[in-house]
Amino acid sequence: MDIIGQETLERLSQIDAYGQWQYRAIRPFLGRRVMEIGSGIGNISAFLLAGRERVVLTDISNNYLSTLKQRFAAKSEVRIGAFDLDTGQPSYRDENINSIVCMNVLEHIQDDARALEYLKDTLVPGGRLALLVPAHPTLFGTLDEALGHFRRYSKQELSEKITAAGFTLEKIFFFNRAGIFGWWLNGRVLQKKILPFGQLGLFGKLVPVLEKLDPLFSFPFGLSLIAVARK
Repeated sequence: MDIIGQETLERLSQIDAYGQWQYRAIRPFLGRRVMEIGSGIGNISAFLLAGRERVVLTDISNNYLSTLKQRFAAKSEVRIGAFDLDTGQPSYRDENINSIVCMNVLEHIQDDARALEYLKDTLVPGGRLALLVPAHPTLFGTLDEALGHFRRYSKQELSEKITAAGFTLEKIFFFNRAGIFGWWLNGRVLQKKILPFGQLGLFGKLVPVLEKLDPLFSFPFGLSLIAVARK
């Protein structure tokens, strides 16, 4: 799973427009002291730096942490370190974090309810969590298995788990409606373990159009769910 996960991140890093789209979707909810959970190779991390006084980038993979240090260690506002959502350790409460970004991570954690509690404990009072997870349990297939996903989420399940952890849910919405078809084709029909280069390249070219069209439709589906919650 680690090899497939890293290869997937490398391929997605070539679609800069998609990372920007994801970041723009959560940017209005972020403060000036941000912690990113599961930063990987920094596909989203690079966008978090703009206008922030502190950015804490974390992961549990030593390989990813090394990559993050090579990319961002020279930035004085950046702190890079390990953080395990299975244990909530080590603590970063000394950083006075008012925003946590957790994108495509929670589905990798078996006890996701407890992980959400750890995230709440890390935030200062009034701080926000910006969360992106894969949507629709019926879409679960070989792509999810290869990436080490325990689940995909329904809107109801995610809402209930967020509020049970003690957050106030402020906003929840589907994201990337068009992407659902490619995931279904590759993960459920063709039973692939990694997204093909050619399809990703085409998707990357279409992202500017898809970003404009996505909010125009109210259909209750999408490749991902984005939730914003306040402590």
